[in-house]
Amino acid sequence: MERRLSSPHLQAAINDLLELLDEKGFGDLTERILLQSLSGMLRNSTKTSVILSLPPAEVRDHFETLTGSLERTVDFLSTDLGITSRDLLPHLQQVVPLAYFFYRVTAPSADQARKIRQWFWNTAFSRRYSSQTDDKMDEDIRLMADVVAGNEISLTRYRYTADTRALIRQPLTKTSPTARAFLLLLAQRTPRDLVSGLTVDTGKALSSFNRKEYHHIFPKSLLAKRDYEKAEINEIANFAFISGRANRAITNKEPKKYLPEIIKTRGEEALTGQLIPTDPALWELDAYPAFLEWLRTRFAAELNQLLGVSPSD
Repeated sequence: MERRLSSPHLQAAINDLLELLDEKGFGDLTERILLQSLSGMLRNSTKTSVILSLPPAEVRDHFETLTGSLERTVDFLSTDLGITSRDLLPHLQQVVPLAYFFYRVTAPSADQARKIRQWFWNTAFSRRYSSQTDDKMDEDIRLMADVVAGNEISLTRYRYTADTRALIRQPLTKTSPTARAFLLLLAQRTPRDLVSGLTVDTGKALSSFNRKEYHHIFPKSLLAKRDYEKAEINEIANFAFISGRANRAITNKEPKKYLPEIIKTRGEEALTGQLIPTDPALWELDAYPAFLEWLRTRFAAELNQLLGVSPSD
């Protein structure tokens, strides 16, 4: 794609667009993704040969249109899906079909937004873009054309169903799709700090993956004394969003000792907002396996709802 990028005019336009997107947390989109988005809009194809065949004048004439579609794409990701930076996006290629949709539609209807959300979550966790990405982006552009036209769409090819087995001993790692799903799911709930009640900056916590922003609901030291394995102790089900200051305030306290005080001060929604069970029986150290199973099941149910499927599908 070197010939196209060698154009000073195009390079300047790309730099301006990236600077604009940087204000929205997406300034590190690649130039390739920008050009694939443009080619997808103009030719319904993201292949390199198609991009290189675009007349320079047509590229110049439509770059402002690309800027508008990408702005709307990023706004949708941020406001509708809670993805406030490029770091949180499961697959960079998801931008391209979305840019095509927002090229065709300025503001989605409720039905269109629902279909886009289901497409997003299914492509995120089915690892659709792990191979043959150009072909799959082109397929997804055609699917977006059906969404624009109001046609019924099938997500069978993307199908992913979450179950509790997939969540067993899943560590909190930035590269894990399941861990990212869990954190994005919590982020959509607009969680509040367990102690202060202030809204957690989930974008900062997720993008930096700062472990000070996470709290072991059942403290590591107490579980280690009970001979739980490291994988069990650090499972994503045992983490909650919390500020570093608040984390230090409740370090090494049993859930049955600090969670009642949180409920007394801030109500049960302080826990439900972070998918923490309100049943005191699940706060006992001996109940840790039951606590994990409860959260795995709840998470799988909520994720499947986002995916638009049921476990039996």
